[in-house]
Amino acid sequence: MNATGSGLLIGLLVFATPVFGEDTSQAMLAFGLSGAWSVDCSTDMSQPCVDIDRCFPRLIFTIPLQGSPIQQVMSPTAVAGQVFGSAVTVNSATRIGDDRIRITTTAAVSLSGPASSTQQTLGETWETVYRKQGTNLRVWSARETGGTKIGARDGYRWEPASDWKPENGGVPRWRQTDQETPSLAKCAN
Repeated sequence: MNATGSGLLIGLLVFATPVFGEDTSQAMLAFGLSGAWSVDCSTDMSQPCVDIDRCFPRLIFTIPLQGSPIQQVMSPTAVAGQVFGSAVTVNSATRIGDDRIRITTTAAVSLSGPASSTQQTLGETWETVYRKQGTNLRVWSARETGGTKIGARDGYRWEPASDWKPENGGVPRWRQTDQETPSLAKCAN
């Protein structure tokens, strides 16, 4: 192949790449959605949580060289050395402009202990949109893809309507709280 043919082939490959779009890992890396994020990165996961208002979990995104990215949540518990943890596989990630990314995750492992009304459970697929605000990150929206659970919408936490009780089964109505989703800083470790 001559130089002109090689140059043409390389040019076509470079310009064809965006047509196929970014894969999940590429989108997450381009957005900066990797590593650990928390309201307070100094929270020591090995120490017992004695004040619920000061026990900040970590949201961790791991992007391996091969295979699917993983999203983990780690949080200290009331018992020293015991950490609550959950992990889900990131099925897809799509950047929505410069300041947002949408990811979908499916829980493949059942969590131990009682589940909250907004917790992802075995087999559920969730769609979460993260929004950058400067160097920080916020959950902009989070919901089960079938619409049965809502964790956040438009940057605010959502919860079951006040008349709902866990023994009544699924949540029929949701309401927006006045609490904005927290701003997460990227942790150095």
